[in-house]
Amino acid sequence: MTRTKTKAETTHRDLAELDAVLARIGELRRELEKRQAAMNDAIAEIRACYQREAEPAIAELGVAEEMLEEWCEVMREELTDGGKRKFCDLPSGRVGWRMQPPKVSIRNLPQTLAAIKALGATQFLRIEESIDKEAMLADPEQAAKIPGVKIKSEGEKFYAEPRAEALGGAEASR
Repeated sequence: MTRTKTKAETTHRDLAELDAVLARIGELRRELEKRQAAMNDAIAEIRACYQREAEPAIAELGVAEEMLEEWCEVMREELTDGGKRKFCDLPSGRVGWRMQPPKVSIRNLPQTLAAIKALGATQFLRIEESIDKEAMLADPEQAAKIPGVKIKSEGEKFYAEPRAEALGGAEASR
């Protein structure tokens, strides 16, 4: 017969034992925070070291790419057979030109919206509808009358907040 998982059995019966468990939870959380901070410091140090070591290669790469692009622009007609192709295959790879997709940029949103409305170009407007859940929570009785709406509570959730001062006192007494 396989054993199924059940809720943890309560073995601590008095407040002193529960308080000791809460203090231990605080100690463990602080230890994990310290380890997380140490890990983050180590990662930052590794990134900084990598960046320092990579700087010469990054700089050289930028210069080489810029030089290659400039040379290709000058030689574009020859490289693309008079514009018949958008690329040129070389022994070490391919160079070429790609069309970038068009993009729309809006400088002043309120002014642009007003201009679109004034011109009657409403095909360029998008109207979004969404349900205001905050308003429903503010008036749950009315909201509950709407088909498809259910107002419910997620119930209670246990929490434990160890006091830092209590831990300091516990550490000092050890």
